[in-house]
Amino acid sequence: MSWTNCFPVLTDEMVDVYEAEVADAERAELDKWFGVVRKLNERPEAKHVVAVSLFWKQVNAADGELPHLTREIFINARELGLVKRYEPWPHYVQPILDGAEIIRNERPDLVIRVYLAADLEFLEPDLVQAGCEVWLMRHSSIHQNPGAMWRFLALEEADRLVTIIDSDAVRDVLAHVQRTELMQEHGLGFWRVPLSVEPNADQDIVYLPILASGMGSSMQVADVAQLMKATVWNSLRGTANDYCKRPGYGRQKLAGASWPNYGYDEYFLRLAIFPRVAFHGVLTLVPLGMRSLFLPMDIEYCTWANPIAELIYFGEDESANQLTAG
Repeated sequence: MSWTNCFPVLTDEMVDVYEAEVADAERAELDKWFGVVRKLNERPEAKHVVAVSLFWKQVNAADGELPHLTREIFINARELGLVKRYEPWPHYVQPILDGAEIIRNERPDLVIRVYLAADLEFLEPDLVQAGCEVWLMRHSSIHQNPGAMWRFLALEEADRLVTIIDSDAVRDVLAHVQRTELMQEHGLGFWRVPLSVEPNADQDIVYLPILASGMGSSMQVADVAQLMKATVWNSLRGTANDYCKRPGYGRQKLAGASWPNYGYDEYFLRLAIFPRVAFHGVLTLVPLGMRSLFLPMDIEYCTWANPIAELIYFGEDESANQLTAG
């Protein structure tokens, strides 16, 4: 069984149907979800962009809505009883500010680009003063998405390296940047880390060829915004499959396939980005202990798409160490 026989793919034909059939009201809403209002502190001379999304919403639709945000509410969210998962300033904003200082001191040739939610506009001065580019979005995000997807817009950059990470990981920015730069030196177009959680027969499938918390590119992915809009439009119409064909089990639902809930950003990466970057040579970094029925067909797909693809295992695994010692 091949990758495309197992997992759904957003084809060029599906994008063409979106462009031909999307209604004006649908297009306006999609444009708002993924549109940019303004760009502040642009650094066109920087040859390497580190992209993060910055928004604050409840993870899923069932979690309800946050109040209208102000700087005071944002900073004092825990005291106000608004924190269900992570406190927004120390978990999302401070790491960006700290990472920006690291870049200023050690790698001034880089720039952190923040895709900033509309309702967090009050953070613009903090981010600009820290040296970040700020792209203020037209929308505040619905739940985890579209906010988590905005950072992928950086893949449209031409003639620049792009590293994409979570905002809470920016303090480790130089390690992620190094992977992207080494990947380029070896003539590859994209690096990623896959993730697999082996399910029981009645659980949704969690196999992510690209973990959204870290990836890098030396190639341009054209029209990422269009791919995002086409993916969401097809999801809402029911024409983007939300299941895969698991070997030995048949059809099983994919985790994260429900717009705009948690995991939809990685559903988009699997559906629309992975099948396109694979043809430019992928460096796959596999955790040593990872076990998955899907990994062999993933790697086969990458090497079929471009034989220069490479795979590197990393980390430690107790079972592997025991086998080696024996």
